[in-house]
Amino acid sequence: MSTGNVEHPAMNGGRRSTRMQRRVQLSAYLGALVEWYDFFIYGFASAVVLNTLFFPELDPAVGTIAAFATLAAGYLTRPLGALLFTHFGDRIGRARVLVITLMMMGIASTLIGLLPTYDSIGIWAPLLLVALRLLQGISAGGEYGGAVLLTVEHASDNRRGFAASFAQLGVFSGLLLANGVFIVASLLPDSVFLSWGWRVPFLASVVLIAIAAWVRSGVTESPVFEEARDAKQLAKRPLVELFRSQWRPLLVVVLLMFGVSSFSAFESSFITAYAKLLGFTTTEALAMTLIGTVLGVIVLPLSALASDRVGRRPIVTIGVVLMIVAAALVFPALHAGSLILAIVGVAALWVSHSSAFGPLAAWMSELFPTKSRFGGVSIGYQIGATAGSGLFPLIGASLLEVGGGVGNYGLVLGYVIVGVVVTLVGTRMARETAHGTLADSEETAPSPANLV
Repeated sequence: MSTGNVEHPAMNGGRRSTRMQRRVQLSAYLGALVEWYDFFIYGFASAVVLNTLFFPELDPAVGTIAAFATLAAGYLTRPLGALLFTHFGDRIGRARVLVITLMMMGIASTLIGLLPTYDSIGIWAPLLLVALRLLQGISAGGEYGGAVLLTVEHASDNRRGFAASFAQLGVFSGLLLANGVFIVASLLPDSVFLSWGWRVPFLASVVLIAIAAWVRSGVTESPVFEEARDAKQLAKRPLVELFRSQWRPLLVVVLLMFGVSSFSAFESSFITAYAKLLGFTTTEALAMTLIGTVLGVIVLPLSALASDRVGRRPIVTIGVVLMIVAAALVFPALHAGSLILAIVGVAALWVSHSSAFGPLAAWMSELFPTKSRFGGVSIGYQIGATAGSGLFPLIGASLLEVGGGVGNYGLVLGYVIVGVVVTLVGTRMARETAHGTLADSEETAPSPANLV
């Protein structure tokens, strides 16, 4: 309740001091960077080394599919993590959840870096690899939603898109850092890289976790969440409330994320593996993604900032259309055999994807009331990401084999385009939210029976 000159956080965007807003944004950025650095190094390892070390008894092509299957396993547990952390994120607070998810991801990645290979412990190697990958997935399931909500709920109303983009930038920067570290590691002699070089990127995450944990220790809880808690407007059963009264925006988030997430896996893991099959070296293949990611990091916050001014829907729609064009051009660019053309083709993927991805964090958050926002964003995002990027490497590799192998990419391209069209449907279903306040998403008559 607010009286006199005291501002209601939910009505003014939940603003705190500029200093705290910046610390929250830095916290979201670093936390997402660490989480997704750990998550993406597994993706790169799947494309270039895990098939050899953990599935050596399989044909190389089948081994690659098996390695991508463990990649998909981590995505499959992300919705489970979102479900698990929703109760705490919408009942206890966003900030506390983020400490837990950060530590879980760090422990899993460190253990992967220490894991013996198939030659040392046989079948236990891939089994333990899958188990640790599942733990990574559970952690990632709670991280993204919490990081996004802290930035959105601390931000001014006219800067929510830009503020939320820091969590998005953390995702891209995590990929960028993972790519760069793997490029350096791949420069080692093959025997050294296969022996211990591939482990360094996993073990290096310990340093990143320490930095992110220090920054997060000074972050306060979302003022919007605190206001709802003090007014006893939190749901007793967040999951029940979400699926009962917020199923439509939840479906919209799933649709928005499906194509964008599919495209993310397409431009990173799949294209990296495909470039290697065409004869590009591991360093060249990773360099393509590295350059593309740098451009993506530049475009993403600009896209989010533009959405604060002109609206979420038009910016995301433009990005989605560009994604279709870029996907159609990247295969001819790779098959031309020119490294320059290949880099241009892959860079176009990242620029278009960043244009669409930039505004989504804020847009998804603005679709839900405070009591369901953590669950809505986390669960919707993770279901869309699991169906999209989680399964794409496995589906893409399988479609390539069914289609006739390298050069016969029609089925893969068709699948990418279908996914992007699904996201386009989501943009038409979602209401425009850029020029309102977070209070516009609050229900006018919440059910007293489900609130405290």
